Amino acid sequence: MKPIWWRALAGLALLGVAFLYYYRLSDAPIYLAHDEAMFGVVSHEIAWHGRDVDGQLLPLMMPMSGTYWNMPAHVYLTALFVRILGTTETAIRASSATASLAAIILIYMFCRRVF
Repeated sequence: MKPIWWRALAGLALLGVAFLYYYRLSDAPIYLAHDEAMFGVVSHEIAWHGRDVDGQLLPLMMPMSGTYWNMPAHVYLTALFVRILGTTETAIRASSATASLAAIILIYMFCRRVF
């Protein structure tokens, strides 16, 4: 069993990474990218109406710009943030930061178990 300070240090490192991910989230880059804007529109529709832009109720796969399909996890997470924070650049980008933090936690848990 590792000492308590080791877990505290890991938690502090995670808080530092979270600060870096969320700090000035709406400022850089200045404008939303094309994909972020598309995710924002679809997420806004799902968050407020429960349907995508084509009118399908809670779709499993979402068409983006007619050329490719997107899995719903990112769009539904963005819809959650849009519902809580409103349709802003911060809300649209917060889902990517949250997914990145979840990936860091899962990789840490995996490496701790394997090694």
